[in-house]
Amino acid sequence: MLDAKWIFKNKFGLLSIEDTKYKTRLVDKGYNQKKGVDYNEILSLFIRHMSIRILLPLVATMDM
Repeated sequence: MLDAKWIFKNKFGLLSIEDTKYKTRLVDKGYNQKKGVDYNEILSLFIRHMSIRILLPLVATMDM
């Protein structure tokens, strides 16, 4: 398993400071990879909104 690091970034708006957006992302520390061990690991933390819209009613109907 590879180590990960959180990256925090502020995106400032063009008109005022109130338009500032706070962005975060999780990145792998790729320099810790070992040849033949970690190269094939893939992880995606993002989910499509359509998937959430499908799962939430199922969870509600099954009382999960």
